[in-house]
Amino acid sequence: VLFALSLTILFVVLLVVSLVAKMYLDPVVKIKNTTERMAALDFGAVCPPFRNKELRELSDNINFLSSSLSESMKKLENENKKLESAIESERRQDNARRSFVANASHELKTPISIIRGYAEGIKYGISGDSTEEFCDIIIEESDKMNNLVVRLMEQLQYSSAYSLNESSF
Repeated sequence: VLFALSLTILFVVLLVVSLVAKMYLDPVVKIKNTTERMAALDFGAVCPPFRNKELRELSDNINFLSSSLSESMKKLENENKKLESAIESERRQDNARRSFVANASHELKTPISIIRGYAEGIKYGISGDSTEEFCDIIIEESDKMNNLVVRLMEQLQYSSAYSLNESSF
């Protein structure tokens, strides 16, 4: 009988210990699961309020941390989108500059080649009686080249002013 009573008391004690342990471990497991989701950047997980004061405070702090991290992530994503947009805009501007320089270089090479050809013609006496005509062509092509350089300088001033205005936003 004593053995049966001891066995019953042991069973009751184990049952009570098991229930008390479950009562304290369940909230810890829920908190663990919530923090694991937060670690995976899932800030929608919320710790439920608990009856125990310390666990309730811990749950409240974890929920506050989760909402703060969620807001910070949203801000970072918005800033990242703005940065990507600025980078793309800079790429477009850089491509436009490169294209402009390539076109300007090509446009300047033509008059320079013509001037050089006619100057060599005069130097080597190829012009003959047409020296005045050759000189007129050289002057005309020099004027074209000068106009291109003036337009180039104006474009550079406009693009510099545009870049300064754009960077002030």
